Amino acid sequence: MYVSMNEELPELITPEERAAMLADITRVSLAAGVRLSPEKALSVSTGAAISRKSPIEQLAFIEHLVPLLARAMIEIRRSPIRANRTATRTVRPPIRARRVLAASALAAVRRGHFDRHWEETISEPTSDTPENRFVKSFLAFFQRGCIEIGLRASSEHEPEVADRAAACSQRLRHLIAGSHWEQIETRPEEWKQPPTARALACPAYARICAARDHYRREFVFDTVDPLPLLASRENWQLYEMWCLFQTLEALMTLGYAPASVAVTFRRQEVGLTMRLSQGETSRIRLIHPSGRRLSLLYQQTFAQGDRSLSRTMQPDITIEEIETDRQWILDAKFKAYAQPGDEGDDINQMHAYRDAILGPQGQKSVVHAWCLFVGQAQGQSSESITYGSVQGVVGALLLRPGRVSSLTNLRALLLSWLQAEPPPSVPPASP
Repeated sequence: MYVSMNEELPELITPEERAAMLADITRVSLAAGVRLSPEKALSVSTGAAISRKSPIEQLAFIEHLVPLLARAMIEIRRSPIRANRTATRTVRPPIRARRVLAASALAAVRRGHFDRHWEETISEPTSDTPENRFVKSFLAFFQRGCIEIGLRASSEHEPEVADRAAACSQRLRHLIAGSHWEQIETRPEEWKQPPTARALACPAYARICAARDHYRREFVFDTVDPLPLLASRENWQLYEMWCLFQTLEALMTLGYAPASVAVTFRRQEVGLTMRLSQGETSRIRLIHPSGRRLSLLYQQTFAQGDRSLSRTMQPDITIEEIETDRQWILDAKFKAYAQPGDEGDDINQMHAYRDAILGPQGQKSVVHAWCLFVGQAQGQSSESITYGSVQGVVGALLLRPGRVSSLTNLRALLLSWLQAEPPPSVPPASP
């Protein structure tokens, strides 16, 4: 999408819609990572959580885990992981002291109580260990979750769900009650830390670690910050990237699973940063259970005289069918299209994409080329602008953050394209 530096862009989105775009980019990119590599996708975890399933699903999951947690807690109470810690105690008279430091004796002299008490340094066992703090933190996290679900269910007049949440919360509270757990420091974020070797070596603790990992795969993504650090991007730049991830999500809902993702996360002192691959076209490969393979490309360059009959072209989003080299193009336009005809120049650009872009063998390869436009911040915007048939070869589709119908309409558009162009005969993907 080309925007003149002298052109004053209108405020087409609100701060809330900008936050929604950031949240969508986070959710979709991390969801793709979980599908590719569940054991590694959450390695960036150290902070706030983003839920991706409903509260009722979360409650059912916790209810299912409570019996397992209860059995593990019985074993832990019988034989908890302990450690030795250094402590001091007052000894009277001093003659009974065995491990008195010189500094402690001098302190007693200064206080004028040399003959009355000394402070002796001792080593004593404690249950306040990382392993027990992890267990207490995890169960307390579940308990808080049940309380929140119960409050939400009550506000939405779902008494049955509220009663289930209250009963589950009570059972979890009972599991971490008692003098043993009162001695252990409460650290709300401790459950997010990697398990220690001692925890993994003890079956009861290991089962709780496995339950934690299962929960995180199903329900939450943790990042240093709930959103990647993309704040320096202008709204129109962020909209381009958001359109890419909305397209990825739409294809995933159609059954296309990521086979590789050109998104990387880096933990830095300032927080979690995310970027697309650099130095080459960002490419996300996807595969359907039928065996059909697609590539989702971001800002692919079609060079003049090589892949373009006209000037060098660089659409924002290209969907490419690997077996046939057919292509479908989506171009993000941070524009309102408030008046009829405002889209004219951009539609002409879509025609140019269809007529000029070539496949690897020099053949015309673009089947459809559409704009994705943000619409108006105030007032009504057309859901789509088409010429000829409803799913014409060129057109424009409203894609606005925070609007559920936008993703639904994008999904329907992609489905119509892919169904109209059936895949070649390929063997099903191996499981």
